[in-house]
Amino acid sequence: MDIYVREFNKNSNYRSSNDLTGNTNYTNSNNKNTHDNKESINLDDDTLEEFIETVDKDYQKEEKERKNSENSLKSFDNRTLPSKGKTMKSYIKPYNTVSDLGLKSPEDVYDKSISYLAETISHIADVEGPVHKNIVIKRIKDQSGIKRAGSKLKSVVNDSIKYGEEKSLFTVIDDFIYSSNNTEITVRKREKPNIDYISNDEIGSNIKLVLIFKEHLKTEKLTKTVARNFGFKSTSKKTAKRIDSVIDLMLAKGIIENVEGEIQLK
Repeated sequence: MDIYVREFNKNSNYRSSNDLTGNTNYTNSNNKNTHDNKESINLDDDTLEEFIETVDKDYQKEEKERKNSENSLKSFDNRTLPSKGKTMKSYIKPYNTVSDLGLKSPEDVYDKSISYLAETISHIADVEGPVHKNIVIKRIKDQSGIKRAGSKLKSVVNDSIKYGEEKSLFTVIDDFIYSSNNTEITVRKREKPNIDYISNDEIGSNIKLVLIFKEHLKTEKLTKTVARNFGFKSTSKKTAKRIDSVIDLMLAKGIIENVEGEIQLK
């Protein structure tokens, strides 16, 4: 197998080269005498293939962790002052729902390739992202005419999400799918909001937006204002607990601070 592998392991002393027969040899670079002390390891095709697959998986895992770190609470990095004459409400946008996915029947979901459905999910994320995977399943179900979101549909969608993430069509953080084309986190008002389907990033953007205009608020008032911005007519214990958890996270990260019982941007 004519494949050149630069490093056997980042912490290893072995380096590779191809001999004239096409076999890959790994030699110990710590040995100064290349004639007397040379140590080589010959790998057959199956072993080399397994090694390359392991390296590729490790790289994909590291790349996913890097992207997650970059995206997590990314909207909190800088304090943005509002434009003159604008109100807080002018920064809150209506929640847009994807209109046409081109799915006319169940066959468009079950008989098409996994790459086709991954592209469909990418389009949903472009319009609605960050969007929870359960909302993605619902959009695909409703538009394809599938009667219920059973295990078959969930399996197909989850496989497509995994494929799309591996191909960098979108990013997935805590069951939320983020668009690769639109990285801005906008606060959106929903007709029937469910706090479980709102990402930490969007909740954080909302908290930041409120504090830019209100400057400082007690936690209870801040939580209620954030909930109203999302479209909640009343703030349930579950909704308040979720928003408060993001407030605590932002406090821990030093993005906001508690000064004499009131929360403000740091």
